[in-house]
Amino acid sequence: MSNFPTIKSHTNKELSDFAYLFIRYCETTFAKQALHELNLEQKIFTISFDNYIICRHNGFGYIMTEGGSAGIWAYVMQDKSIECVQLECQGRGNERCFVICAPEEKLQEKTNKIIRIRDLPEHKFDNTYKKLNEIRKTTYVVNSLKKLIDAGFFTIHEGILSYKDMRFFGCEAHIFYLLEQEITKLQGGEKVLFDACAEFGKILRETYGGSNFQKFIPDFFSALGFGDILIVDSDKLCIMLTYYPWTVLSKQSKFIVLRGILSGIVSSSLGKTIEFNEYNIDVKNFLTLTIRT
Repeated sequence: MSNFPTIKSHTNKELSDFAYLFIRYCETTFAKQALHELNLEQKIFTISFDNYIICRHNGFGYIMTEGGSAGIWAYVMQDKSIECVQLECQGRGNERCFVICAPEEKLQEKTNKIIRIRDLPEHKFDNTYKKLNEIRKTTYVVNSLKKLIDAGFFTIHEGILSYKDMRFFGCEAHIFYLLEQEITKLQGGEKVLFDACAEFGKILRETYGGSNFQKFIPDFFSALGFGDILIVDSDKLCIMLTYYPWTVLSKQSKFIVLRGILSGIVSSSLGKTIEFNEYNIDVKNFLTLTIRT
């Protein structure tokens, strides 16, 4: 979808230049520092991170570290046998996070703890995706992420985007859908995911410190890319998100992550349990998601 270069259509120098610029992007959005080495003949790509997102807390990093790196390098090399292993992690007590992307036989020289996947779907940046996710003028909200950064609501320091002491990072919308798709395959997964997201919503509300969720939710979530948000507080509390990020997975989604987070925020604000259990979507020229208690 990002139109990255591939080994089939680009020179080694072009691939080397891409790797350098891509790591600079990772360094400025996901980490304090990122260093890399490249061996195109053997299809080996190694990255060393300092203060990288997620894994520094839990020592895993399967999605944004191993999984994301494997998928990108497999695409660039046009080789689905390429995987990635995180050999070191600050979340495990190491001084750095270190990943190696390479064909499986090369990785086996380093470790036998390799997660394999071959049946990778191919989602294209087609006209449907482009049309349903066009940038549009909002009706109900006025704040963008840039405005909130300029106002000091969010801060950026050494590439780290934070709300108070809570760290955030940008990611493409498929991540939310894929998390839900895979976790709900597990027994009890849907409830666990909803409850975990509701718990985060409560933490986010406590970090905010106020109880005016009618203002906080539109300001905060619209700026982070969740659409043009309107809250209607009548017999049933209703939140409408126009221009919600669309993917090919939207039709099957139950929007558990967002419903859980917003349930936690509202519950914490009102001091009682509120759950957004009802939802519906309307897809025309854009996706509109409506959730209700």
